[in-house]
Amino acid sequence: YVAAFLIGILQYIALERHLNWQPVLAYFGGALYRNYASVRPQFMFAEPSYIGMHLFGVLLPVFWLTRDRKIGILIPIFAAGAIAMGSGTRIILDTVVATFIWLIETINFHSRKVTAGFVGALGLLGAGGLSAIIINPRLNSLATNGLLAGDGSMSARIFHMLAPMWSWKHDLSHFMFGWGAGNISNAVRTGYAGARQWYDTHGGAPSTEIDGLANPPADTFTMSIYASFITEFGLFCFLAFLLLVLVHVAVHHGWSRRNICWFILLAYLYIQFESYAFYAIPLFIWAVCTIMNRGKNNINSL
Repeated sequence: YVAAFLIGILQYIALERHLNWQPVLAYFGGALYRNYASVRPQFMFAEPSYIGMHLFGVLLPVFWLTRDRKIGILIPIFAAGAIAMGSGTRIILDTVVATFIWLIETINFHSRKVTAGFVGALGLLGAGGLSAIIINPRLNSLATNGLLAGDGSMSARIFHMLAPMWSWKHDLSHFMFGWGAGNISNAVRTGYAGARQWYDTHGGAPSTEIDGLANPPADTFTMSIYASFITEFGLFCFLAFLLLVLVHVAVHHGWSRRNICWFILLAYLYIQFESYAFYAIPLFIWAVCTIMNRGKNNINSL
């Protein structure tokens, strides 16, 4: 992750107008499957919007597990650097949410002084969020024009989720049992017309990406693990998986305040992230039932 951050700095320098290092930009354009590095720092992630998943879905929990100071220093530096270099708007939102949850996990509410400090920190966090909305053009546009029309990327993400979810309303059997793995495109095709009508009626911004979903490719995605999982495997499987996780943690007496905060943070992060293979959820399932609840010696043994 340190290497990824340094690469992001290199990409940022290469993008500077007075430098415009085309060989560097061309290298990353060929090395990365999805190339955003020609516009803004991408680090070594699939796209800049995934920065928060790595920082707060992986590094922050690993810091909770190990209390490694190097990781504790890297997380805020990485987040602040990504924001300062203009890597995206989601990292701003993710940082605000993750900071709030980290405060909830950390604060000793039995102390009045510490609780008062927490209230002050919330004020600073709110002021910082408001400042970001005012200063950042994309956040300002979202606040002014709404989620559907304020930003092209956000509106496209919403429609990617909306189209298959619209098909849920009219196909109860598929909603309960799913369209099958890899068949999101079928649900998108079924729900497109109704979703597009609702989207246009509510002032959604048109785009070629949204237009293209009228006849979606086979590898169509939703950008939300909830929309993807339910569309592919059905509501019953989703609820069964969720119940298994909750019972598994409860059986191992894993419901500490830290683990509850961790679970809530993951639930937030996966709203706009759909990779089943990403290791944030397996890390949670493994850690809360083994490492975090077997004493300090086991934690240090990491």
